[in-house]
Amino acid sequence: MKHFILLLAACLSLAIQPTFSQGNFTLEVTPSILSVTRGQTASFDVSMGQILGFSDPVTLSVSGNPAGTVAAFEANPVSPIATTRMTIGNTEAAVAGEYPLHVVAVAPTSTHTVDVILNIATPTGGFQDFFLDVQTPEASVCAPNDVHFDIRVGSIMGFSDPVTLSAQGNPPGTTVGFSQNPVVPPGTSQMTIGNTGAAVAGYYNIGVVAVAPTSTRFATPTLNLFDSTPGLSALLDPADGSVGVSPLPDLSWSGDSNAAAYAVELARDPIFSNVVYTSVAIGTTHHPKIALSPLTTYFWRVTGLSPCGVGTPSFAFSFETGEQSCQFDGQEIPDADPNGVDSVLQVSGTGLILDLQVNIVATHSYVGDLVFTLTHQDTGTSVVLIDRPGFPTSPFGCERNDIDVILDDAAMVAVEDLCDATGAAIHGTAIPEQPLQVFEGEEISGTWVLSAYDRSSQDVGSVVEWCLLPTVGLPPNLNCPLSVEVSNDPGLCGADVSLLIPANGIPSPTIEYLVEGSPIANPHFFPIGDNTVEVLATNQLGSATCVLEVRVEDTEAPAAICRDATIELNEMGTANILPASLDFGSTDNCGIAAIGISRSEFSCEDLGPQEVVLSLTDTSGLVGMCTATFIVVDTIPPTVEFPLLDPIQANQSGMAPIPSLTGLVSATDNCTPPINLVFSQNPVAGTMVGVGTSEIIVFATHESGNTGDQSTILMVLKPPTPTPSQTLTATPSTSPTESPTTTETPTMTSTPGKVCEFDIFPPGGDGRIDSKDLLEILKSDPSPETLAEFSGCWLVQ
Repeated sequence: MKHFILLLAACLSLAIQPTFSQGNFTLEVTPSILSVTRGQTASFDVSMGQILGFSDPVTLSVSGNPAGTVAAFEANPVSPIATTRMTIGNTEAAVAGEYPLHVVAVAPTSTHTVDVILNIATPTGGFQDFFLDVQTPEASVCAPNDVHFDIRVGSIMGFSDPVTLSAQGNPPGTTVGFSQNPVVPPGTSQMTIGNTGAAVAGYYNIGVVAVAPTSTRFATPTLNLFDSTPGLSALLDPADGSVGVSPLPDLSWSGDSNAAAYAVELARDPIFSNVVYTSVAIGTTHHPKIALSPLTTYFWRVTGLSPCGVGTPSFAFSFETGEQSCQFDGQEIPDADPNGVDSVLQVSGTGLILDLQVNIVATHSYVGDLVFTLTHQDTGTSVVLIDRPGFPTSPFGCERNDIDVILDDAAMVAVEDLCDATGAAIHGTAIPEQPLQVFEGEEISGTWVLSAYDRSSQDVGSVVEWCLLPTVGLPPNLNCPLSVEVSNDPGLCGADVSLLIPANGIPSPTIEYLVEGSPIANPHFFPIGDNTVEVLATNQLGSATCVLEVRVEDTEAPAAICRDATIELNEMGTANILPASLDFGSTDNCGIAAIGISRSEFSCEDLGPQEVVLSLTDTSGLVGMCTATFIVVDTIPPTVEFPLLDPIQANQSGMAPIPSLTGLVSATDNCTPPINLVFSQNPVAGTMVGVGTSEIIVFATHESGNTGDQSTILMVLKPPTPTPSQTLTATPSTSPTESPTTTETPTMTSTPGKVCEFDIFPPGGDGRIDSKDLLEILKSDPSPETLAEFSGCWLVQ
């Protein structure tokens, strides 16, 4: 099974060529120095990098391992884009000490070598014991597959007591089992972690415990558990479109928890049909193992890898490398001369230094004698690049030949620690003696001097070539427009505005927007009106500011909503309305400043439907209108008045016709002139009524159909007694002897419809009442009780 190694060692050793014109590969072995105790398996990570589409298989070998040990590669041969593991096992058979290991990678057209150091120590104690060696220190698996760890229990000085194995820290839900338990040293067992589908993906340190009657040993292998293919990674640096990037760029991207490693690709075209470099990176940064061509555009992307599969490639970024300034004067280094030799390089390109690497190619038969310094004469800045590698750890420093190194502050091994036996003794990428960071921020142009010194005699050499590999930049530059004008968002008193103010600079500046000194999000909600925004562009070389106005215009008129209604005229024949009478929930995004209507007064001339316009003006002066229909109505009836009626006298049959009263009444109305009123009465004229009082109602109807009424009382008197032609004498029937008495009856005449001027004596002769007063009483209270009170025979005089 292929494992993806996630632990990145602190050091590395690899061979680097500044450029390649044809397909090739790179070789990397980590760590460069590894220490183990006898009985433990030594494990190194071996990585290949593909250059210019190289695809031939690479065969790996190692020499220099201690006698009795066993060297093995997890995969061999390997593709030129692969990561495999090299192990040195059976170390209990080795003599304690330091062992240089020579790793060789051979392809049909190219061979690369890397030297690493293996230190083997003797366990402390000096008595019978055992050691615990997990030969698979790290394993990766995709759930729900099982994962296996090979365990070796070794014997020290003939130790043979049984050793019981157990484990803890395995993912919750998983199971742990051992193929052999207990183990009698020397012996092996395989630990299996199963049921991984029940566990949560992640990284787990498994605590393996080995217990014997006299001692206990511990080991902690790592389980990397994955449950899905990696997602899409986001590239970070160099930013898309960057220019002036170093030919040895540092690449970085965002990580994905489902990725165990990443395939890194560099190409000359955006569709990656011309890939010039491919490698597998552990972690989220990578330093390509080749020097890219200067002033060239490259495209790069990464793809997550895991035991569950290959993820989706990231969106590609592009960058352009900066100018590479080199000197090839081949200056000889004088032997044991304190003045050394200066190689001068004139740089015409401009830009501020963001990062700087220096490539030195020199021949010399004893590199431990050499010192190199770099000086920027225009600024006076100077650093020591190489100072007698290996000295004073060794009395004379590294005794081997030649230098072909790229000095980079971001490298993982110090130049002081390099002294390889094959190829150039100082090669690859290394940290300089003093940091090159001191040049950052300086202008790249000007005079640069590489000074080489030989501090000891008998060995000679020359500076073949040296190059400055700068990443140059420019401070930010902004060009703000005077204003940005937008309309309000629908329904809002403002707008969300995305500001895209272009800023130039290398590296690409970070843009920040501020209102009243406080940073704002982008997009930001700006209210109606003018808003002052400060734009701040910043990169590591400086900052720039500008000011603009974000003008948000209110273009949304009020939404006027009207309602129809009915309005009634008052007693004066007029009516008034307010704007609220029309408004039915009108709104505006910023608020209504004024409200008006086309008319507010109505009169009798406006009876019927009338259109009224509602006008709304908002704070920006925008007007919204709607029209309502008002029905003007007159609901007030006419007022009817008429005088008191004279009593009328019934005919001999005791009946009298009701006279017509419409000509006697008067009426008024708020809208209709009296002449246009229509009168009627009930009962109608001519209706016969008997002696007594009768209620008569007179109606007045105006043009709108409303009717007013008034009631009155008509008194009908008894018919008159016929006038006698002679005096009659009535003779009582009770006494035949009495003489008859003659009674004279007065004559009463009355004209209907005329008020009589005579007194009426009520029955019993208790008092008298004027006829007008009687009519008023009956008119105001024509109740049966009142009528009963005044009923009977009346004496009229």
